[in-house]
Amino acid sequence: MLHLPALFSLPWHLSLFALTLTGVQASIGTVDVNDILGTNNQPILSYTDSGKSPWALKPHCIKGLQPKKQKEGKVFCVQTYRRHTGQDISLITTPETAYQTVNALDEDPVSVFLDYEAAEEYREESLPWKIVSIEGKDMGVKATRKIGQYETFMFDQASIVVALDLDNEAVIKRADYGELLETATSQLGNPDTIRKLCKGSPDGSPPVRSSHLEDIMENNAFGSSIGDIEVKGLFPSIARINHDCVPNAFIMFSPSGLSVGLKAYRDIAAGEEITVSYLPLGMTHSARQAALKGWGFECSCSLCADSASSIAAHDAKRERIKALESEIQATFQEGFVQGAIRLGQELLELTREEGLTPMLADEYVMLAKLHLAAQDEGPAEEYGELAIEVLKDLGFLGDVDEGGKEWDLESLLRAFGGQRLI
Repeated sequence: MLHLPALFSLPWHLSLFALTLTGVQASIGTVDVNDILGTNNQPILSYTDSGKSPWALKPHCIKGLQPKKQKEGKVFCVQTYRRHTGQDISLITTPETAYQTVNALDEDPVSVFLDYEAAEEYREESLPWKIVSIEGKDMGVKATRKIGQYETFMFDQASIVVALDLDNEAVIKRADYGELLETATSQLGNPDTIRKLCKGSPDGSPPVRSSHLEDIMENNAFGSSIGDIEVKGLFPSIARINHDCVPNAFIMFSPSGLSVGLKAYRDIAAGEEITVSYLPLGMTHSARQAALKGWGFECSCSLCADSASSIAAHDAKRERIKALESEIQATFQEGFVQGAIRLGQELLELTREEGLTPMLADEYVMLAKLHLAAQDEGPAEEYGELAIEVLKDLGFLGDVDEGGKEWDLESLLRAFGGQRLI
């Protein structure tokens, strides 16, 4: 995004990273809120050794390859836990990383994402979603009732969690990684929920990975973290959700990284398919199609299946959005604050036209800062309020009534790495 000096340094960026605010993360294809807040809402979860192992079976361990300049490789183990609140979980990590999760293994995802009253109401009703066959897509998820905009309506727990560095062939032999995945899956109470997931293959070609399960993890897992350790987690129900370049929902992660919730971008009608974006929002048609080849399909969503002229028009707007980021930076650095504001307003309008709602928070804050630089406090306050409204709607600022922080322009600017000029 923008890299303006001093007060105007904007530490967020457009990417498909997990968002973290008030203890919840979300993958919405926009800002990295870890950078925004400068805080770590994923605490190291400790395990007090009572002399009894939390694992259902003896850990199955394999020593990784010896890195250069190190005496020996890391030891990675399969550690399986029988949850009291849901499906079993197998972790493929170092023993130290696995023990950091123990206090969160039985967390109830409904209670993580909903307040007490909403959680009780959710448990009493039938699930608002179901996994069904989708023509041309194998399986998918559809709404069983109307789902309101910004409603958190689906929850899942990780069944398999894998340390991200196991993707590196310099860390472990592929055959050993395949053995760990097979052990982790077979030790689950219902391993077929994993084995039946789509494995995908680039361009429809035969899979290039060493095992069927490795393909499944590559095509269905989501990036997360345990403390400061990067991992990927396989959430079997969420994994059934298909991609759309104009999704109607997005995924949020719990502080532990072991549970997820799904929140609606907009109203979803009963019977409508529930979708998320596998990609960062705002990409052009050709960039999206190239990126999606890794999942072995060509997207046919409404945005991709539109007429050639409409696709070209969308691409032109998205390319202009990208170009405006550097133009605003250059204009501001040359001392033309009003010119930068005009470009910022153009950026805002294009973002709205493209329906890229999650990206609006970035732009509202940018315009608030630019107006403060112009010593025009009224519009700055208005843009700050708009940014707060978007972030609250997306569930990232908490609820004041539930003990959340009360936000204003001052606190918003501090969170985004800035302060008032006047």
